[in-house]
Amino acid sequence: MFWHRLALALGSTVEELQVRMSSHEFTHWIAYANVEPFGYPMENWRYGMNTAAVVNAVRSTIPVPHGRPSLKPVQVETFLPVRNRRAELTPKQVAHLQRKRAKRKRSE
Repeated sequence: MFWHRLALALGSTVEELQVRMSSHEFTHWIAYANVEPFGYPMENWRYGMNTAAVVNAVRSTIPVPHGRPSLKPVQVETFLPVRNRRAELTPKQVAHLQRKRAKRKRSE
């Protein structure tokens, strides 16, 4: 997949890169990417950081009633694309879905 990410970053096709780039140069690109990541995964992370910062800044202005815990900060991972993973439901959400299913079965 690194060939594809590098081709996108350099504005060429994978085949063109493989023809004109030596193994030595490709190895240096891999080393560079380990130090300074680039491409869509890094862009997603940066957008997630910015979004989390804005959301947390706005949430910090919401007054919290006395005696209630303050709102927990939103994490960057909240805004990253989820791939090949099912969303985890809270026990409250699971109970709600079970009640809805039971109600639907009774009405059938």
